[in-house]
Amino acid sequence: SSENVLLQGDANIVSNITEIDLGEIDITGISEKLNKEINLKNYLPSGVTVYGDSKRNVVVEVESYLTKEIEMSFEDISQPGKNEAEYRYDIRFADSLNAKKNKVNVKVKGKAADLENLTIASLTPVLDLADKRIGSYRNQNISFTMPENVTIVGEYPVNITVSLIETPTPVVPSATPVVPNNSTEG
Repeated sequence: SSENVLLQGDANIVSNITEIDLGEIDITGISEKLNKEINLKNYLPSGVTVYGDSKRNVVVEVESYLTKEIEMSFEDISQPGKNEAEYRYDIRFADSLNAKKNKVNVKVKGKAADLENLTIASLTPVLDLADKRIGSYRNQNISFTMPENVTIVGEYPVNITVSLIETPTPVVPSATPVVPNNSTEG
């Protein structure tokens, strides 16, 4: 959050100051919270001072982000536009290792509290097949609807082959004449 301070000095300089940039604050080794006293006079142009006390306490709260892997299989992925009445779909993860397993571990990043109860269903994975007709489609991305404060690490592409379902041609039985056997046994 920000705090307002009163500045004094040359009016031409003071009128152009809209914020005081404190630069980067080193948080190395800090895991939760850092309280640091800053002297604002060290960040002001020459001839400008803070009216009153120029020391301010800055509080930096550090929240750690974790990663979590969640297993996803094709049964978990919504596939709108899939037309199984006309087409056969062969869908495999593009990564050769996962293509054999038909599963992939989706890596997500977020705060521990946000990841705690996260499941593959809450990521709502979708593979849109609406525009996929006969042919091969390589490296098609699965889309995810992410909960707030959670991000997907990486991409999880699939390869899709769409072919026409072969419908067997009906065989109409034909009448075959039966020839009587007139052979005599002797």
